[in-house]
This record gives sequence, structure tokens and C-alpha cells, in this order.
Amino acid sequence: MKNPNGYGSVYKLSGNRRKPYAARVTVKTEYDEKNDNYILKRKIIGYYKTQAEAIKALALYNDNPCDPEQLDITFGEIWKKLEPELEEKLSAKRFGCYKAAYNYCHPIADRKIKDLRKPHLQKCIDDCDKKSSTKANIRGVMKRVYSYAMENDIVNKDYSEYISFDVDAVERVRVLYTNKEIELLWKNSDDWSCAMTLILLYTGMRINEFLSNKSENIDLEKKIIILPREIVKNKSSERIVPIHEKILPLLKRFKDIGSEWIAVKPNGTHINYQNYMDRDNPKLNEYLGAEHTPHDTRHTFISSARECGMDNLVIQRIVGHTPQTITEEVYTHLKIQELLEEINKLKY
Repeated sequence: MKNPNGYGSVYKLSGNRRKPYAARVTVKTEYDEKNDNYILKRKIIGYYKTQAEAIKALALYNDNPCDPEQLDITFGEIWKKLEPELEEKLSAKRFGCYKAAYNYCHPIADRKIKDLRKPHLQKCIDDCDKKSSTKANIRGVMKRVYSYAMENDIVNKDYSEYISFDVDAVERVRVLYTNKEIELLWKNSDDWSCAMTLILLYTGMRINEFLSNKSENIDLEKKIIILPREIVKNKSSERIVPIHEKILPLLKRFKDIGSEWIAVKPNGTHINYQNYMDRDNPKLNEYLGAEHTPHDTRHTFISSARECGMDNLVIQRIVGHTPQTITEEVYTHLKIQELLEEINKLKY
């Protein structure tokens, strides 16, 4: 029985083949000026062992058709389509996490999305030796790719829904820096990693707010650091951080290197978070005889600021916490001079 117009067709290929039956669909019709005729442009949707399998595949395609030009699109090609939009929509930190997570999808990057199944995706997760937060980002990449494929009728099942992994135990309690450890940091403040740690201790900034910020956002004359929306955790974290008088020379030293970025080594190399955590943070802990993460500096700042009597509203303003008991109007009208007076109450 003849198939309806536009339905597609099944035919057998010549020769001795493992999958001799092909199912094809019409992509478009083009006018051939030379022959004064219309030509059908067709595309193969798959090859099959039996005619029955090919007919079934063609029927499934017609039940859930997609753009024939996208039939062979790979996992990696979809991701490349999504990247520009994600870079614009997401924070720099979140986009960086997704880019790093995509690297773990390398084994499936060149596979057609319609040929992938749950085991292919699960193996990418299982082969990752990082923490569950990284695995969650890998799954996040997969979900976005499959969302695109589903929306464009390339696939009719989202296999990322079935990915699983063990969640890491709750992180340890934060360890505050001691006065002795801070004294050691000052003794070795010529070292860039010690200087950077001191800057975090006297500002309460998150490490990525320091690493992602640019030199143009440091105003040494006004004694402020501007943290714009594109580098902070959320909108409420946009803020101006006053510079404590003790760390002015340290920030000047970083800025005088002349890089686009604040966080650079003496040779001008931009400090990379992962490299810092893998190499420099362990060295710093060995020097201090401690076990700190960069986020301990933020907790130390908040705790010490409260102990020295710094105004609670100012603490919230400096670290980017949304106040709970006052209006946004009052919150945003804190003067820079007030912030500077309060920050210099901090004594280590």
C-alpha cells in the first residue's frame, strides 16, 4: 500500500549489509530551473535489519516528527547552540560551573542525541571523581540539552531524568581564623596568597567575588570596592565594600600590577579558583598549621565584626545579606563614610 504524500518511504539498499533497509523522509522541495521541474530533497532517518523495523521507525517519526535537518544533531552541537544564551542569562559563576561540567560529557559529545540512552549519561556521572555538586552540574547540563531536544521534537524522552548519584555528606562546620594565624599572614603578606587571604578577612567578600572582579572596580582614593551584579551570588549581593585602612597597601599592590583583574599573581597571571584550591590553599594551610577553606574568611569577618561592636546593618550591607527588619530605602542610603568608620572598628 502506498504511503500518504509527505509520509516518507522505506527501501532496500543493494549489497550485503547488516542493516539493508533505510527509512527516509522528505526535507523540502526545490525547483530545478535546468529541468523545469521540482526535486524532492530527502534525508535518511535510520538504517534497519528488517523492513518491519524500518516501517515502524518511519511510523514513530510521523507520530513525533522533528526538523529533519536536526535528526543527526549531537549532544555537543546542542550544547554549543545553548552556550551564548546561557552566558547571557546566568551569573558568571554559574555559567563557569556549567562549562566545567560539560567537560565531563566529552564521551557523549559527538553522539547523536537521538541515539543516547540512560546508561550513556549515567557513565559520565559515574566516571566523575568530583563532589556531588559537580555531578549535579553535569546533570544540569544534560537537562538543558534534553530540554532543547524535547522542545524541538528531536527526542521524545528525557533520559537525564533518570540520572542518579550519591549526595555528599553535609560540609564541616566552618573554622574561624585565630589571631595567631592572622599574625602569621601579616608576617608573610608579601606572598600573594597571604595578601589575598587578608583582603578576604578584612572585607568579608566571597572568594569568587574577589577572583572575578576587575581592577576598575577598586577605587583606592574613595577606599571602596564595587561588586557589580554580574559577579555576585544574587541581586541582593550587589554592593560597595569599604576598604579597611590596613589592607589599602595590599590592594594597591594587586592593582599596580596593571592587569584587567584584581586577583593576579606578581607575573600578571589571573588567579584561577580551581588551581588555587588544588595547589595554593593546601600550601597556605600547611604554613598556618590549619585546615581552612576560603569561605572561613567570610565567617571570621562576620564573627569578628559583631564582637568589635560593628553596626549590624553595616555588617549586612558589607557582606551582601538582605536585612530583615528595615526597608530597602533605608538600607541603600548608608553613606560610604559610615561604612568606612564602621569597617575600621575591625581589629585582628
